[in-house]
Amino acid sequence: MKSDSPAIFTDKAELLRETLRPIDLEGKRVLDAGTGRTSARALLSKHPSKIVLVTGPGDERKAKPAREQLADFPEVCGRVILGDLADAGLF
Repeated sequence: MKSDSPAIFTDKAELLRETLRPIDLEGKRVLDAGTGRTSARALLSKHPSKIVLVTGPGDERKAKPAREQLADFPEVCGRVILGDLADAGLF
């Protein structure tokens, strides 16, 4: 019997995994603005071919864990950028 009640997620990682579950990112390019450990890991686990993980200018608090997650997926071509998305020269 299917419930009409909305799912309740206990943490951000669980919510991201469920949200991304039906999305096929294999072989695709991904831009994650406002990245951090949780979103980087969730996106990388979907095996994109390339990924750019962007944090705010100078935000090493999020950039460091994003770099660590990227290192766990050596098959993915990616980088972490500290920058302002309003800067047209960023990409």
